[in-house]
Amino acid sequence: MLDGVEFSVASITEGLDYRDNGFDVVFSMHCLEQIAYETRDAVREMYRLASKFVVMIEPVFENGNVVQRLYLISVDYCRILLKCVVQLGYKTVENRSLEVQLSSSNQSTLLVLEKEKPG
Repeated sequence: MLDGVEFSVASITEGLDYRDNGFDVVFSMHCLEQIAYETRDAVREMYRLASKFVVMIEPVFENGNVVQRLYLISVDYCRILLKCVVQLGYKTVENRSLEVQLSSSNQSTLLVLEKEKPG
């Protein structure tokens, strides 16, 4: 099923030298949470690279309960991911907490952005 599929691993904060829309899907899992002060730039770069979707499994502050929100504050993790997506005007097609959580304090949300075709 993966014939013709290519994977690339890179740091979104290190100035990637890939072409616009160079990947069908850009995926992040519990990475953006740790770059609280570069969130907007990282989301913008992921969106630039994707031709179809940006798929993230990250904590989303607004989706968390009190314990989860306090945890994100106490460890200084990203608390503006959803705000950045909205401010950048990106289309969200999925935003839901996952049923299975590895950590009760650091929740996982599936956040999917659909790349709108120009014109």
